[in-house]
Amino acid sequence: MISSRRLVAVCGLAVVMSCTGEPGAQGPQGAPGANGNDGAQGPAGDAGTPGAPALVKSTTEPAGTHCPNGGTKLEVGVDTNFNGTLEATELSSTSYVCDDPGHNALLSTSTEPAGTHCAFGGTKIETGLDANRNGTLDPSEIDATATSYVCNVAPSGTISPSTGIHIAFVGSAVSTSTSAPITVRFTLKDDRGFPLDVQGRYSQNTAIQPRFALAWFTQSNGITTPLTVYTKTTSTSAPAGQPTNYNPLGTAAGHGTLVENGYGAGDYTYTFPTASTTNGPVAIAFDASKLSETHVVWIQASRQTDEAFTTNANTFSADNQSYSFIPSGSGTPATREIATQAGCDGCHAKFKAETTASAAFHGGGRVAVGMCNVCHNPGRTTNPSADSASFIHRIHNGANVATANLFHGISATYPRDIRACDVCHGNAAQGAQAMTNPSTLACKGCHDYVSFTGAAAATCGINGNLARGPDGKPLPCNHVGGMSNDTTCAVCHGPSGSFPTSAMHDPVAKPDPANAWLTGGTNANTNASFVASRGFVPPGADVITYDVKSVDAVLDTTVTPNVRRPSITFKLKRNGTDVVFQTYAAGSVTELMPNFVGSPSVYFAFAVPQDGNNTPSDFNASASGYLKKIWDGSATGTGAGTLTGPDSSGYYTVRLTGVQIPSTATMLTGGVGYTYSLSSAPPLVQTNVAGYPWTPNMPADGKAQGGLSVPAPNVWKVATGYTGRRPIVETARCNNCHGGLGVTPNFHAGQRNDGPTCSFCHNPNRASSGWSASSKYFIHAIHAGRKRTVNYTWHAAEAGPGYDEVEFPGTLNTCTTCHLPNTYDFTNATNLNAVVNMPLTTVATGRYDTNPLTNSTYYTVSPYVVADNVTDYGAGFSFNAATNVTTQAAGSTLVISPITAACSSCHDSMPAISHMRSNGGRFYEARSSVLAPGAEQEQCLICHGPGRVAAIGVVHQR
Repeated sequence: MISSRRLVAVCGLAVVMSCTGEPGAQGPQGAPGANGNDGAQGPAGDAGTPGAPALVKSTTEPAGTHCPNGGTKLEVGVDTNFNGTLEATELSSTSYVCDDPGHNALLSTSTEPAGTHCAFGGTKIETGLDANRNGTLDPSEIDATATSYVCNVAPSGTISPSTGIHIAFVGSAVSTSTSAPITVRFTLKDDRGFPLDVQGRYSQNTAIQPRFALAWFTQSNGITTPLTVYTKTTSTSAPAGQPTNYNPLGTAAGHGTLVENGYGAGDYTYTFPTASTTNGPVAIAFDASKLSETHVVWIQASRQTDEAFTTNANTFSADNQSYSFIPSGSGTPATREIATQAGCDGCHAKFKAETTASAAFHGGGRVAVGMCNVCHNPGRTTNPSADSASFIHRIHNGANVATANLFHGISATYPRDIRACDVCHGNAAQGAQAMTNPSTLACKGCHDYVSFTGAAAATCGINGNLARGPDGKPLPCNHVGGMSNDTTCAVCHGPSGSFPTSAMHDPVAKPDPANAWLTGGTNANTNASFVASRGFVPPGADVITYDVKSVDAVLDTTVTPNVRRPSITFKLKRNGTDVVFQTYAAGSVTELMPNFVGSPSVYFAFAVPQDGNNTPSDFNASASGYLKKIWDGSATGTGAGTLTGPDSSGYYTVRLTGVQIPSTATMLTGGVGYTYSLSSAPPLVQTNVAGYPWTPNMPADGKAQGGLSVPAPNVWKVATGYTGRRPIVETARCNNCHGGLGVTPNFHAGQRNDGPTCSFCHNPNRASSGWSASSKYFIHAIHAGRKRTVNYTWHAAEAGPGYDEVEFPGTLNTCTTCHLPNTYDFTNATNLNAVVNMPLTTVATGRYDTNPLTNSTYYTVSPYVVADNVTDYGAGFSFNAATNVTTQAAGSTLVISPITAACSSCHDSMPAISHMRSNGGRFYEARSSVLAPGAEQEQCLICHGPGRVAAIGVVHQR
């Protein structure tokens, strides 16, 4: 042994390497001047808090439990009383370097520079057996897997606050000996790569309790099996053991041991238990018959940096990581991935906790989709429906699953077609087996009404023709193919079966049975065709896209000189090839394109002076033209226009000849798409796609049913010479959850599918049923159903529910789920500068009636208005695009002030509304009083503006 190194003192808790407790390094210089100016930097910070030295103590370990042949005991701790001796109360971790028969174990220490292992430098501890018996630890004798570090930790105040937690496996992380305990080596670090302490001594956090699971799986004939989990717990209800994770730092015994390697490096080794406990964890050892199969270790760890409010969701973070290996060492480990993390995170925003960490499922600590199968697998015999193949389907299709069959009573609303299986399974390593390996368990996750044993009274219909109960959910029925089990599912539903699972799950919505083109139908603003979900193109369907070259306000030199008309230059592409429109011929060529009916529209939005504001920062005027009617010459009024082209590049130009763009107009923006009204502007529908029949002249009045719409994304540009509306959202963020806006759940027949231009129509003047229908308000109000105290009932389908049943699957206060960064919180200068010109949000015009005898939709009316069918709030704002005449809103209309409108859409409790009012916010007040000279103004941004004490971006998670 190297006796001269029995006691080695190194510095911890300080940047300097001296072992005498000298002061730490100076703090950083002050921040630049405020308001974004290049102000002079502040003075250098004070010297850091003196660092207590860390001690490394090595002593001879006699032969025994820890070292069968003897060796060295290595103890590490912090010399908190500065007496140079490592006392029992100062001990942080203990490890052993064991001798081999005939060879001593050697220990060597050296200075470790600042870097990957020690962010601020420290001491490297190397060990190994003295193979050549020369008493020196030679490089070839070093056991690299046992190397550890005792790291210096920055003194208080020299680095910014620490956030996050990240698990990383070290080297060949898992031991594979079949005769020794199974160990896992890993590190815990924060977002910047600084080490984390599970006890919260050298990192700021409450105690971290990592959890561990060990399992194996097989792959054969293209099928990856569920995990078979070694880590189990027994109980009187499940004596055979249920799959679980082990928590060595919890209060229960028998979960194995977790030790820190060295000190200050965030480096840990976990050892699985080798003895079972009664009603607790079982002993862990490799199954000798499975040593050539892929095994996987899962680690779960979460961190709370708020030591006062320990369930604070804003300061809570979690990480789950897996490590795959083959114990025998032969072959390449496989990856088990049935669903992708990206697919789940698209809606669930990484499963981050919302209000409090304790309120999140599993306490917010389980955030990886692959980890679900650790517990939710066939080994969970006490609740087979908790298998991930079943319960995840039950939750997502909860709105259609019988109440008695819901998983923990969860009846979630799904924001897209439930048949869009690729959302979760697409691009996963084994995601295809969701289609190729059907099972009764997986199928009944959604189709819970189907009996595979013939126990029901009737046989199920096909193609969605199911008998339904009073709650609208399918009634129990027998499997169409008769009694069946998993061994026969693939005969019909496999890739070569008559009813392959993939084809049965095509995400295409049927024609709305309420559409106005059906006899008895009443809804003209919906789909009479089949509508494909975004990203799904049925065989034989064409993909139509729009290309906008420019938007302009062009002087009219022929009809009304000195008047500007909106103009747009664009083209349609069919499967990437420019479309050349047909030449109209009455009675023979009546459609723009062969095998298509209908067309898109051209749409323009702009702002004109309102309420004394010459440059409103939101749209308040619009005009559109239906392309087909302009092409065939039947368009009139503000929809009339001219169509020229194609030019040499394939572009057409439409100019609306009945619309005037006033010289005072701002933000002129135009686009192509936006069409959905069956009564005036039917959308573009393909008529020759197999499986989606098109029936013209039904019911013999020129109206059609069927055909296929694959909605093209709306495309728009800001007009030449104009500045666009402030950026705030982007469609890609909406589509992370919705797939394609407007298709299942159906609104605007999927044709108005661009997030930023929702504001074309849904501007601050749009109100209905005593509610604001502006995008600022209604989108928040719908998504925040669980946050609101007053149900948002605009467009409610029936009395009782509003949009409170909408279960937003992410965290409501993570605004960047929808919003572009730095926009919603006004840290973007463009958005901040727009505040002064934000118009009032109108909420009430005209009269309202909540008498069910005279108003069949009485339940949609806001409780904030007087709804006696007598009180008249007056007419709202309007702009006549044909005559260039503006009519200002009546002073009696009710409004909400701009910032209050956004905030109250989620925060609608009376204390919250009172807070807004007490700080100048106006809520359901007469426009005249809000606009009166000297009237109180909103003061919201004094506290909630960027850089302020309660900045929007701070109080809402990023």
